[in-house]
Formats: sequence, C-alpha cells, structure tokens
Amino acid sequence: MDERIRYINIRFISPIQLQEKDAWFTVSSEVKRLFGTHGAAEIGLFLSYFDQTAQGGIFRASHKYVYRVRSALCFIHSRHNNPLFLFSENVSGSLKKAKKLLSGSKHLTRYQKLRKMLCISWEQRFDDD
Repeated sequence: MDERIRYINIRFISPIQLQEKDAWFTVSSEVKRLFGTHGAAEIGLFLSYFDQTAQGGIFRASHKYVYRVRSALCFIHSRHNNPLFLFSENVSGSLKKAKKLLSGSKHLTRYQKLRKMLCISWEQRFDDD
C-alpha cells in the first residue's frame, strides 16, 4: 500500500525575515530532537515550498505523523536568539491546494495582524531592558 502524504502549511512570525534554509533547519532539527533519527525518517519531513514574502512554508509529511510535526512546532521559540512563533494553519492533501491556502487573503491578513501585534510587543519588551 502506498504511503499517503499531507502538506502542512506553517507560518513563521519573527522580527527578522527567515530564509528557506532557516525555516527547514528550524523545523527539521526540532523533529529530529524530539523523535530521533528513526522517528524523523518515519515522518518523512520535506520542505516543498517556501514563500519569502508571506513567511510561510509548506512541509510534506506522512499522513500518519502529521500530529508529530504539529507537536514539534510547540517546542520552537527562537532562532538565532530572536523570538520566533510558528503555527500550523492547515493540512492539505495536495500541494496545489496548500499553495492556494498559503497565499489566500484570509490567512495572509491574519498573519499580517499577528506579526504587527507581536512586533509591537517585542519592541516594548526590548525597550524595557
């Protein structure tokens, strides 16, 4: 029986712009840290697409282990000593639909509002120090 795959849209919110390699390394290293090399191989995580302007990535994973990828996101809080928030917007069965959802106006405006609020709070926190 063929292994079914799912595409997970993950949004990155940080005061700095992340590159594709940073997004991949951040998520994959946390998956490997939590579940080990064997667990990471079972998950079959792969970065299929990254949108630099929307700061969102589409990760491919086995349908049996989507919950593991989503749980690994809960443990990521920073990258290069900068705060980082990740959230999984949705899960899709096709790359085409995942790209459509990633660049959809509903999710993009929500991302922009969250980023604006968090950047203001980060600035206030750093000003207090």
